[in-house]
Amino acid sequence: MSLKKWRIVVLIVLVAISLLIVACSKGEVTDSGTKMESPTDTPTEGTAMGVGEKESKTTTEDTIRHDASKDRAVDENRTSGNQQISAGQLTAGEWNDLRNWDWWVRLLNNKEWAQYQDRWGFYTFKKLQVIVKDGQKTVSDVKVVLYDKQGHVLWSAKTNNKGVAELFTELYDRNQNTVFDLVIENGQNRKKIENVKLSLSEPHYVEFNQRGEESNILDLMFVIDTTGSMHDELDYLKAELKNVILRINEDSADLDIRLSCNYYRDHGDEYVVRSFPFTK
Repeated sequence: MSLKKWRIVVLIVLVAISLLIVACSKGEVTDSGTKMESPTDTPTEGTAMGVGEKESKTTTEDTIRHDASKDRAVDENRTSGNQQISAGQLTAGEWNDLRNWDWWVRLLNNKEWAQYQDRWGFYTFKKLQVIVKDGQKTVSDVKVVLYDKQGHVLWSAKTNNKGVAELFTELYDRNQNTVFDLVIENGQNRKKIENVKLSLSEPHYVEFNQRGEESNILDLMFVIDTTGSMHDELDYLKAELKNVILRINEDSADLDIRLSCNYYRDHGDEYVVRSFPFTK
């Protein structure tokens, strides 16, 4: 055989070996001779599903079901008390738009976000912050009512534990009002302040003589997200809430505490809001 013919034969052998290596890399041959596809292989459109592929798919589904059953077992152990859950494990962040009002105003001035005010029908840009004080002490739980100069009530709120009330001058209806009247009420005690100018950056301070003794009643409300995404956190949340209530009772024995728990979900769930009144 000539040298040229030997070269051709060697080339054919090399090509055959290469094809064999490629075929072996795509799967393995069982003892029965049935080819087993790799779990990562995906049949192309129009390709029939082979026996090995069906077995691989079944194995994957079995694994998923097995993992899900393990997750349910963990949840059952946790809720049944087999796993002790202590407070201090759940972490969370807090965001309050009222405490970051400059950031919120900048967001509303953004071209992309400005359009949403008309879509929502809420115009929160103009807000008057009122701080009620009695000498050096802030006054909590008093009613603050905002009027326009025609005597229409625009907004009302109660002061929080720091004496602060947030009043929106045009939440539902855009207007050009910049001067307002304020009325502070607490039972029979009433004070009117006229011609209050709108300021978006500085609070308006009001001196108000608080008559009578301060109340020692504390109404504590918990509003809890019980949607599906919170399922894994609810048991930890229960431990945290119990700890909060315990610490308040220990640190504030002089307070008459009333509690209320309220739960919310999504539309289409078993309920949207499940509320409970304040109880001792």
